[in-house]
Amino acid sequence: MLDTLTFGQSLCSKGYRFYTGVPCSYLKDLINYASNHHEYLPAANEGDAVALAAGAELGGRKTVVLLQNSGFGNAVSPLSSLTKVFDIPIFLMMGWRGAPEFKDEPQHLLMGEITPALLDLLGIAWAILSDVAKEAEKQLELAVQAHSEGQSFCLLIRKEIFSPVELNRVQKLNPPQIKLTDTHDDSASLDRFNVMRSIVQGIGQNTAYLATTGYTSRELHRLGDRDNYFYMVGSMGCLGSLALGVAISQPELSVVAFDGDGALLMRMGALSTIGYRQPPCLLHVVFDNGCYESTGSQPTLARACSIPHLALASGYSRVCSLSTEESVLREVQAWLMKPQLTLIHILIKTGTLADLGRPRRSPNEVGRDFSKFIRSWKP
Repeated sequence: MLDTLTFGQSLCSKGYRFYTGVPCSYLKDLINYASNHHEYLPAANEGDAVALAAGAELGGRKTVVLLQNSGFGNAVSPLSSLTKVFDIPIFLMMGWRGAPEFKDEPQHLLMGEITPALLDLLGIAWAILSDVAKEAEKQLELAVQAHSEGQSFCLLIRKEIFSPVELNRVQKLNPPQIKLTDTHDDSASLDRFNVMRSIVQGIGQNTAYLATTGYTSRELHRLGDRDNYFYMVGSMGCLGSLALGVAISQPELSVVAFDGDGALLMRMGALSTIGYRQPPCLLHVVFDNGCYESTGSQPTLARACSIPHLALASGYSRVCSLSTEESVLREVQAWLMKPQLTLIHILIKTGTLADLGRPRRSPNEVGRDFSKFIRSWKP
């Protein structure tokens, strides 16, 4: 058995002081250590945790993702179409339920059997964490080396590897107050590109802008291909978590996330993590046209729920649902004057620009340049 405090201190000495993930009984003592001594930010699911870590890594904050392999499938999308294509190294520590040599519950058996093969298929180097301290330290060095080379790495954790640690620091939460600051008139007269252009012009370029997959990213690129623009080309639904990670890594940097209704609803649980963490310099803009436009305008479920109230119930400090460009710009200026976690919901009409191109830089170039912008940013 490893001494959890000593193991955690070794992680700390290597720069790992930020943790996110979803609980696993095999990792509970390490989670308790991280919560007691550093920051452990719970994610709604494993994929959100990977995307959040990716954002933090872009900003230079080394992150450990803690998860159980039974939820590994939730992380496949961001691991294959976000961290892989943008060359963002992720350090996973994953509880190995259903490992072949151990008896376990039926629901863990298949995933336990195929976990190593899944890691291999994803191109993620891995090792089974030793319960001998010297061997475990060598394995941590392998993870550090992989990170320095831009490669993801996973340590598989068996049962009862870590010594007991009691949780002694629990953050008290205040229930959000449900109050919408403005409402739209249900008319979709605005178009995404012009509103996005006005927002960028109103805020300026000393800001990190991230856009969700599809037409939104391509329209942001049309505004000018810049190092402070991140164009998400896959991992649909992960934009909010990615932007949260960026905001955590550089707390004073203004971060604007251009999201879509379908993408947000795909990983709606991310709202709760964002609301819990409350980064004041994050502006979350949701363009709502009620459809998946780039795949043929199939309807989303946005008309069956209220995105603004979802954000309010998740703890966002300020939420506005707006229908005019003037009101959008007023709210943007209010956010600049008094930064607080804000979501602006904008009902838009369908349609995009003629001859809309795609970013010429490759995703790994976009990720590299965006990371350089964040890490070198100064007020």
